[in-house]
Amino acid sequence: MNAWIAVAIATPLAMLLACVSARARSRLPSLLSLAPAPALLAALSGSMDAPLRIGNARFALVFALDRPGAMLLGVAALLWIVAGHHARRHLVGRPGGGAFVASWLMALTGCVGVF
Repeated sequence: MNAWIAVAIATPLAMLLACVSARARSRLPSLLSLAPAPALLAALSGSMDAPLRIGNARFALVFALDRPGAMLLGVAALLWIVAGHHARRHLVGRPGGGAFVASWLMALTGCVGVF
């Protein structure tokens, strides 16, 4: 199992779970640029281990990282880091930023899962 792939997918999901709390949701804009960091590390690790399998024989999700996928994941993670840094600057202190944070984390999770 490739642990970096698991961490790359679990990090934005865990942050999304934290959005349930209004207090945590108000602090999450400052952490948006850190959410894609594990995906960048997964892309840079260069380990093309056995794929990550979630589920059973009837319904299994398989996450694998090959060289082209690692390149796409790395570029996407860099873009998400820059976007998170930019969003942080504009969201801190503004009302309604929590909905954007939740949407942003859902989109990040999908993007990491695709690559």
